[in-house]
Amino acid sequence: MEGMAVADERKAHCDSGSVAFSILESVAWSHQRQSLLGVVERLEQAAVHATSDEERNCYTIATILCAHAASEAFLNEWAETHAPSIYEEVAGRPSSLLRAAEELLPKIGGSLSADFIELTNVRNALCNPQPALTQAEVNGNWYPGAQRAAAVAKALHSQCFPESEGS
Repeated sequence: MEGMAVADERKAHCDSGSVAFSILESVAWSHQRQSLLGVVERLEQAAVHATSDEERNCYTIATILCAHAASEAFLNEWAETHAPSIYEEVAGRPSSLLRAAEELLPKIGGSLSADFIELTNVRNALCNPQPALTQAEVNGNWYPGAQRAAAVAKALHSQCFPESEGS
C-alpha cells in the first residue's frame, strides 16, 4: 500500500505540470526506474502536445536523453539483482549503454531492437555533437523521436521487470 501512495503522489506531482523534481521527492520514490519511467512518459506527452516546433524539439530531446538514462538504470538495476558478477563488471567500467545491453539482454531473454540501437546513436549525437551530424539531421532521421524513445524505455522496462507491468 505504501508503494501505491508513493506512486499516487508521483502522479499528482507530474500532473501538476511541473517536470522539476526535488531531490527529496526523488529519494522518496521506491525505485529509480519508476521515477525515470514516469519522467519519460511525462516528457513524451509534452512533446506530443507541444504547440510549436521549437517546443516539440525541446521536449523530444529531453525525452531521448531521459529514455537513455532510464534504459541504463533498468539494465543496471536488473543486473545488480539477477547477475551481480556482471553488474560489478559492467557498472565498474566506463562503457556505452549499447555494450552493456549487448551483454545483459541475452541473460534477460531480450534482444537489441533497431530502435534501441538508434536511441543510443541519437543520444550520443546530441551529447557529443559531431560536425558531420547536425541536430536537425538527428531529429529528421528519428521522427517522432519522443514516442520512439519512450517506447524503447518502456519495452526495456517490461523485459527487465515483467512483474511490475500494470503497476
